[in-house]
Parts: sequence; C-alpha cells; structure tokens
Amino acid sequence: MVTVVVKRTEHLGSFLHGESPVTVVMDPVLYGSPVHDRLPAASFLSGADWFDLPEDGGGMKAARAVADRVPAGGWCLALGGGTTIDTVKVARIISALAPLQGLLAGEVLVDESTSESLPWRIVALPTTIGTASEVSSVAVVCCGGGRILLRGSGLRPEVACLDPMQTQTLPSAAIVSGAVEALFRTVFPYLASPTTPSQDSAVHAIAASLLCYIRAELVAPLPAKARKRLAELSQCSQTAGLHRGRDPHGFKLWPINHEVSTLTGQPKIMTMSALAPRIIEQIEQGGAVWGSMRVLDDLMDDLDPLLPAGGGAAGRWKSLMEECSLPTVLPAIDVEDAVRLVMNRWGAPRPALAGVERRDVHNLLSASLEGDEA
Repeated sequence: MVTVVVKRTEHLGSFLHGESPVTVVMDPVLYGSPVHDRLPAASFLSGADWFDLPEDGGGMKAARAVADRVPAGGWCLALGGGTTIDTVKVARIISALAPLQGLLAGEVLVDESTSESLPWRIVALPTTIGTASEVSSVAVVCCGGGRILLRGSGLRPEVACLDPMQTQTLPSAAIVSGAVEALFRTVFPYLASPTTPSQDSAVHAIAASLLCYIRAELVAPLPAKARKRLAELSQCSQTAGLHRGRDPHGFKLWPINHEVSTLTGQPKIMTMSALAPRIIEQIEQGGAVWGSMRVLDDLMDDLDPLLPAGGGAAGRWKSLMEECSLPTVLPAIDVEDAVRLVMNRWGAPRPALAGVERRDVHNLLSASLEGDEA
C-alpha cells in the first residue's frame, strides 16, 4: 500500500464522502490554531466525531482509547504531530486484533496478514515537519516503561495531507529540528549501506535541499510553499525508493538514540544531534561498522558549500548542530546501564545492530557525553 498525498485539506472531500463515519483525533495543543479554526467548518467533516488525544498520547492506553472510539468501516483523521499520528496507527492495529508479541524487544514486526483486514482507514494531517510518520509503515508506542518500534504495512496511512496551513504556527526551532531529523534519516542509511550511483545522487540532492531549507529558516521564517516542499523532502527520507537495496537496519544510530532519548527524557532530535557528529567521527577514524569513509568523502564534497567551514567532517556537522541551537553533548547518563539496555533490546541476534559490539556503543556514548571537540 502506498499513501496518497494531497496538498490541501479541501482535497480530502474526495475521500471522506458517503456514509462512512469520520473520527478526528486531535492534539489538544491545536485549540485556537488556524487549522483548528478552519477544519471543523469543512463540509466533509460535517457530523464528524472530534476526540482529543488522551494525556498519555503515545502510550498503549491512549491507543486503546482511540481504538474504542473509531467505528468499523470509518475514517480516522490524525491531526497533530508524530505522537498523534503514531497513536492512531497503533490504535488501528489494536482494532484489527493483531497480536503484538515480543514487546520486551526494541522492534516488533506486525503480522503482514493484518493489512488485509484493517477495520478502518487513516488520514494523517501532520502539524509538524520531520518525522514523516504520515507516510511511514512504522510507529513508536510507549509500553512497559520503554518505547517500542512497531513495523508493518498495516501501520501506513491511506491518505496524508500536507496543507501548509497545518504548519503555519509551527515555531522556527521546530521547523529547523524537524529538517535536521529528516537530514539524518536521509544521510545515515546511505553512509552505512551505499548502493547504485543513481540512488546515491538522489540522497545527495535531497540532503543538499534539506540543508538549504535549514539555512533559510535560520535567517527568516519559511513561506508556505517552502514549508510544504520541506515536508515533501522529509517524506522522501521515509520512502522505500530512496533506500531501496540498502540494509533496512543501516541507520544504526536510530535504535541507540531511541534508548538514549528514553533514558534522558529528551526529545529524540535533542540526543541525536549530540550522537550524530560522533558517528561521523567514528567513520572518519575508520569505524566501518558505522559507515563508509569513501561515501562520507563523496557526500561531503557535494555538501561542502552548505556546511559550516573549517575542520573535518565531524567538526563541521557539530558546528551545524550548534548553528541550529541543538545540543552537541548528551545529558548525564550511566553509560554502562545505557549500553546494557541498548544491546539487550537491539543487539544480536536481532538485526538492528548487526556488527555493532558493546564497546562500539560504549565508546560512542562516552565520547558524546564528554563533549570533547569532534
């Protein structure tokens, strides 16, 4: 299944018509925003059931509450950021009565047969930029004190709307950090698992475009057309085409950051910005487990005019994080406990950290915690 992407909320009327009931799950922070002021008056939402995302949005309890609210055969509109959209995606899996096993692991695969009997359809209306959850077949849910990555085609929304109205009041810092997240998601699977020259060129082009938008937003707020294009580029980093043929678990920074973010209680971009330059530093030093030095050199040649000047690759990426007002040092954590958690949930025999040993994770976290010059 491929998500249909529309550019305006009024285009949703071609999907939301007839007798199918509609439920809107909205992040309560959107009350009084332009999107909330405008959407309820839309004719295609006449009679819709509006439901606030529960306070524990992102958790199993919230997903079950949504599952209980959406009637079979209907549509559910997820209006909000990645947490709102992921909650709705998980709710549908619960409604489909799909068994979720192995919840002590970091990653759980949803039975693909679930996608053949989905009880209702999803429209995602993202009000943030960067996660691209609106087109992805993954979702993160809090369960048992940790966060679990669910993966399966039944999680992918049928429709996504990228109306710039939805991000009209998004703070500049959130736009920048979202673009940085999309940049990491574009670059790191490529560094770890390069493939054909044509795909390599696409990665370079998307990374360069994302950097251009980051730099533009740092100077002045992006206009509506540019925000929409930025959201489209973010979606590209979640599509199978860009990374076809690469190791699906090549983005080894993701599971490590997933646990560090949980341990520190920090948004994932706030810890990834500290870890990412250290990954690049490891690649520069010949750490093939993290990626290819040759590929990094090729990428840096193309991105050279768009990155801060001076120093090696790691230092220039660290300077970019600083320009974006993102952390370059991790909050205090017990490194041994963090390594143990990462390896227990993501290490062998699971594929997510194939080839990565405990000492690799330990060295990465220690360097990121110390804050030495990259």
